[in-house]
Amino acid sequence: MKLGYARIFVRDLDGMVEFYADTLGLPKSWHDAANGHAGFETGDCTLILEDAQGEAAGNRFTALSFKVPDIKATHQRLQAAKVEFTQPPKEMPWGGTLAYFKDPEGNTLGMVGDM
Repeated sequence: MKLGYARIFVRDLDGMVEFYADTLGLPKSWHDAANGHAGFETGDCTLILEDAQGEAAGNRFTALSFKVPDIKATHQRLQAAKVEFTQPPKEMPWGGTLAYFKDPEGNTLGMVGDM
């Protein structure tokens, strides 16, 4: 088995599509506002944003981490775009570098890379 899809439930689909596509730079596969979902290709796993439509959504730790080739440069680019980091890039005991940031709805996301 392989992980094929990861979903994040959101309150503002259009705003979140803008953040994930324009700010994070993820390649958008589709954006179907009428049916409340959008998808981004991230390699072997498709990231899906889905309109919560009244369900509890946002402001939770989603346990998603994006792998980046240069975490320092990506951190600087996202900071310049006013992305809120809760932990700047930090070397971890397991050998990688990890940073945490928030999307516009308060979901905490991670990015992993080398300094």
